[in-house]
Amino acid sequence: MQRSAPPAAPLPPAPFPAAAPVPAPGAGAGWAVRLPDGTVADLDAPLLIGRNPDPQDGVRVVAVADPGRSVSKTHLMLGADEHGPWVVDRGSTNGTLVTLADGQRIVCLPDRRVRLADGSLVAFGDLALAVGLRG
Repeated sequence: MQRSAPPAAPLPPAPFPAAAPVPAPGAGAGWAVRLPDGTVADLDAPLLIGRNPDPQDGVRVVAVADPGRSVSKTHLMLGADEHGPWVVDRGSTNGTLVTLADGQRIVCLPDRRVRLADGSLVAFGDLALAVGLRG
């Protein structure tokens, strides 16, 4: 009988790349999110994330691939202000769970803003994203 190798330990998340020079810092300056597909988006404007979110003025729409349909059409909104990044569950079916860098877990209640910090992970449906400072 042949034994298989033990599973490899998960890799730590890759650091966020340095931001390009910004002419004038906005409320969300310096904060970024690593989306489930690995792309990085700045939080200089709120992001509405889901399978097929409805567009809103002043908000960037981010559609995520979710073949298992664990993510709601409009699942969450993510943004940053002068106090730092935040997330709001938009009444999703499968919920949103925040894990802060210190390991504390916070279940997001619908339409209630939850503060994030550098290194926070946000799980939604079967997917997750990471929030951090660029640089």
